Amino acid sequence: MTKIEKKSNNWKQLGLLFLGTSFFGNGTLGITKAVLSSILSSIGLSGTEIGLISGARGFKAIADIPAGMISDKYGRKKSAYIGQFLLIIAHWMMGAGNSFWSFFIARTIHGAGAGFNAGAATFGAADLLKKARGLGQGLLEMANYGSHTIFAILTGILVLHFGIRSPFFILGIMPFFGFLIVWKYMKEPLDIANAEENKPLTHAHLHPKEIGKFIISLLRSPKMLAIFYAGLLTKFVDEGILTMLLPLWAKSQGFSIIEVAGIATLAHGSFSASVAISGWLSDKVGRKITMTLGTIVFAGASLAMPYATTMIAISTVGIIIAIGNALVYPAAPAATADIVPSHLRATGMGVYKLVHDAGIFIGPVMMGVIIDQLGMQHAFTTAAAVFLLGTVLLVAFYRKE
Repeated sequence: MTKIEKKSNNWKQLGLLFLGTSFFGNGTLGITKAVLSSILSSIGLSGTEIGLISGARGFKAIADIPAGMISDKYGRKKSAYIGQFLLIIAHWMMGAGNSFWSFFIARTIHGAGAGFNAGAATFGAADLLKKARGLGQGLLEMANYGSHTIFAILTGILVLHFGIRSPFFILGIMPFFGFLIVWKYMKEPLDIANAEENKPLTHAHLHPKEIGKFIISLLRSPKMLAIFYAGLLTKFVDEGILTMLLPLWAKSQGFSIIEVAGIATLAHGSFSASVAISGWLSDKVGRKITMTLGTIVFAGASLAMPYATTMIAISTVGIIIAIGNALVYPAAPAATADIVPSHLRATGMGVYKLVHDAGIFIGPVMMGVIIDQLGMQHAFTTAAAVFLLGTVLLVAFYRKE
């Protein structure tokens, strides 16, 4: 097979990976992004309880390292299968839930499913696009968030015709079709990467001591910690601001559920429209510039949100926050993949994703507590301070790769 044919095949496999794990997998997260906060507030839960339920998907962080180890040892496809079936279970549980604990448990399973499914996509994209990892991660997130947007729109349509719970049951089974695509049509990305590097088509046997030493070395590196914190902020923004706080702020200004879903859709759609360009930019000008600029943008926009009270103003600030997030999102995992050794790529990226996904829990819980104690305006200003800390860490510790 010529280099051109190999490159063409890699793009084909990347497309199948995105279709199976992003559109028919992570895309279904658009259901919860559109209506979860509204459902939780409608059954009388407090801001702290809503934050805990929203943040429970942060269990994804606990799943990230096992997902990485399974991916390195058994292949990316096995990780995807686990995630896809956990997502289906979680969707149906949320559709039937009516109490704090029913939603909390469902969101925990949802997080684990997203961890395994997203891990397969992230590691597979890093395998298939070695010299353009920023672009690869950007295209992955464009596929993810573009799919979120599509599923959020479909959720709104189903809500109008069949009620607010219907999307969880109707759209929630879509990961099964993702499983069929990955199982039947997609080749194992790790095997493709090994073949290109003239390595045996067998996966690494990893000793727990080797893994432990490797993880500790990553967590002791100031450079890696700066990258990891930047990654944490992307989920803090995504779950704590765009998914939880932005809809609650819009609702507090008197907008309907459909209007709130529209605002959230615009923000997530803007992210998906800009994240691939941002990933390409990080390949061209460097990871540090794009990540630092992104933290400054979404910090500034968060400070502006308390002054936005019309639908146009709220949507505009939400879009700016989302674009700032898009600058950081693909650069951070690409920077990690640049540094870690190839035979431990998924494990190393799993450590990144653990810290990254901790933001799923930290963001909503912190925002929920501050809402209850100080109000929404202070939640936005506190978030801005957290984001600016990321700017400081990147400037101080991240050096040119």
